[in-house]
Amino acid sequence: MTNQKNVGAIVFYSFIAVFIVIAYLNNQGTFTSLFLKKTITPNKKIVQMEFKDREYKADYTKKFEGASVEIARFEEEEKWKGDYKIDDVNPWEGKASYVLLAKGVSTILTLRKNLNLSRSETIKMLVYSVDQQNTDDIKKALLRFGNLTDTAYFEYDIRNIKPGWNIIEMSKSSFSFIGGATPAKETDTAESDKTDVNGDRLWSSIEKVTLELDARPGSQVELSFDRLWAEKDEIYKKEFLTKSYAMLSPRVWNNKSYINTWAMGSTFSLINKVSGVRNFTYTVKIIPQKAGSFGINARTDLDTLYGYYLDFGGIGTGSWRLYKYGKVVNDSPVTELDSGGIANFLIEADQPLWLRIAASGSSIAGYLSTDGTNFTKLTEKSDGELISGGIGIQTAASFLLESVEFKQ
Repeated sequence: MTNQKNVGAIVFYSFIAVFIVIAYLNNQGTFTSLFLKKTITPNKKIVQMEFKDREYKADYTKKFEGASVEIARFEEEEKWKGDYKIDDVNPWEGKASYVLLAKGVSTILTLRKNLNLSRSETIKMLVYSVDQQNTDDIKKALLRFGNLTDTAYFEYDIRNIKPGWNIIEMSKSSFSFIGGATPAKETDTAESDKTDVNGDRLWSSIEKVTLELDARPGSQVELSFDRLWAEKDEIYKKEFLTKSYAMLSPRVWNNKSYINTWAMGSTFSLINKVSGVRNFTYTVKIIPQKAGSFGINARTDLDTLYGYYLDFGGIGTGSWRLYKYGKVVNDSPVTELDSGGIANFLIEADQPLWLRIAASGSSIAGYLSTDGTNFTKLTEKSDGELISGGIGIQTAASFLLESVEFKQ
């Protein structure tokens, strides 16, 4: 009986001691930090440095003239020679991509084309692999630029191909030079007639492009190739803010320069210099290239994506919608403000469009034009949640960005 009393007393006094410690910790604010608790994060208040100038204009056909060289588009009219198939069902760009299949022996594809890549810094190409096993079975995938006789050429061993479409980025300095001295032209000066052991002068007189694919023993590999181009530098990237610059590149189309915009790596980009703006008119000129939705946005933040979006259904449609990405309502951050269609109009590939958002106070209006002068008002809605931000573009497809005009 005495032992039972002693045990009971110990338990009682232990309980009292624990209660006192908990009370002390709670008073110090320490106790609550020992346990997980549900937190409620309020809507972020986004603040940007305000763009003070009255207007901003950018004509990319002039601003980035000469920024890129289009080497190949892998279209049917190009005179490639070799064993390949044409994929006209799921190309990334244009109407087709070329498919190389290698099994047992190397598959080689060549294009005779005179190129001057001396002023370019980087070569880029679109490559598609169906899955990781296909990638693992690649023994070699080579890209070469050289002369017609293959006695002198630059070679790049393509690596890091992931399943799906990839942009393979190759600096010129990473190409291996194979061959002897580059023959000098008759018009070269005596100084330039000296033997060029590194082949540097060959970049200005490329005559042939070669792709070679080979599989590991006992396997076969298949790769699709689309757009091959060279870039002078990366100055164009300073024009934009995006989470992946894979969605942007300079491009020559119909002998004019544009910013090529496609849904790779990211689908969203902001104009770098224009931020924190409130009341304005924002207009862009684009040329749709591939089916899928696209549009422009305003009062937008890159990190949260908060903003107002004017989006179009894409080639073959006349549909549009105005929506907001902001405060979560019914478990979704997207609130559709308005939507509709244009009864007597369909968006066409390769035909220019002017898209416009006008913001004033709580009023957000959207417009469309086919000539840059006469604009059709699609909608005007009132929403006061997002009072300032940047301006940008978005796409789930592909378009050429020609110009941007902003006034406040």
